Amino acid sequence: MMTDTMGKPAETIRKTILRRRIESNAALATHDRARFEDTLDPRYVALPGSHGLPVGRDALVKALWRDLTSGTLAHIIRQPTEVLVGECLQRVAERGSWSTSHEDAEQRTGVYLATWVTDANKQWHLLNECFVTLAQHPLEE
Repeated sequence: MMTDTMGKPAETIRKTILRRRIESNAALATHDRARFEDTLDPRYVALPGSHGLPVGRDALVKALWRDLTSGTLAHIIRQPTEVLVGECLQRVAERGSWSTSHEDAEQRTGVYLATWVTDANKQWHLLNECFVTLAQHPLEE
């Protein structure tokens, strides 16, 4: 089993990434901006599924909080299906599905791929996420 300089096996890193994703989802659900920002690397970039144009960390957080606090965006959740730890144990790929619901009773779903990196303090942060929208339809009543 691979181990990094801290002695953490790759499986421990994988579990840490899953925990960090839970934290990120919970922060969005509870509108905890500081907690959500803590999961993002300062260099974070997203490729949204709706238009595909890159969005930096600050712009993403601003837009998300505008939509969450106004009620335009009712929920967003990312559900990991696979977490792959790189051989260097300093980079992780996370793949999964995502869904959102909006005040206009529309739901969007799709898949995502995320890159996690570790900082100087061995904390894991999202470096980037690419979202692909696969469905957009009215919510069922």
